[in-house]
Amino acid sequence: MTEQIIRSRTLTRPAVTPRPGTLLDVATVNTVDNAWTSLTGLWDTLNCGDLNNGYADQCLINPGGPAPAAKTFDAPDWVDGFRFAAYKGTLCKMVDFDYLQALNTEAFLNFESASVEAVFGAHVIEIATDLTPAAALSVKEGLALLEGHAGTHYAGVPTIHASSQIFSKLDSDGVTLEGGVGGFRTAAGSKVVNGGGYFGVDTATPALGAGEAWLFATGEVVLQQSAEIDEASAAAPIKMNTNEVQALTERIYLAGYDCYATAVRVKVYG
Repeated sequence: MTEQIIRSRTLTRPAVTPRPGTLLDVATVNTVDNAWTSLTGLWDTLNCGDLNNGYADQCLINPGGPAPAAKTFDAPDWVDGFRFAAYKGTLCKMVDFDYLQALNTEAFLNFESASVEAVFGAHVIEIATDLTPAAALSVKEGLALLEGHAGTHYAGVPTIHASSQIFSKLDSDGVTLEGGVGGFRTAAGSKVVNGGGYFGVDTATPALGAGEAWLFATGEVVLQQSAEIDEASAAAPIKMNTNEVQALTERIYLAGYDCYATAVRVKVYG
């Protein structure tokens, strides 16, 4: 004999307050029918490198002086991408599958940006150029180092990727950030991601010390996402022996960033 306890829903479930300034807020996001585009050659760019300049005496007043600097010519870089899926799955003993699927989809949308940030951060931090000097810097110093370096190596303002822990520390350290739901900016104009998914992002070498975290910067971020994929109720897998139903919501992503990636170890506490 199968028994099931039915509990009525007597309280209105509160809606969560979305985290402002996420990666999905800051990046360029394109929604397409699918995200199975080629991973190589997403776009070509000339936005990275060193400044090209040289001084030459146009009137040649001093013929015996230094010769004009030779001009340098750069080749375009191809930006490659990486593909992943963000998803939320729920397994539950529930009679009303449609309600479970709606609940699962709502949770997915609330967690989606943090899921994307976790994958994006883990990928970028492994290939970013480490600008850390001998020891970890303060959060404020780390931000200044990243913005200063990007000023001479990237054509536009960088995107600063900060975990929510570092983001909070920026505020307590007196760094003024302007903006809100659509994204935050520093006084220098850099876009700052309030990335809940960046917490704990680390590399194998060098290992972070106690109280340290990675603050990193990239060029413009582009995310191509598929349409939201919900498991249809008619196809919902049911485990007959346990009376369990599973709900699934997911989205396919193709991520890329414009050529520039640097990082610095910062001291958050301790």
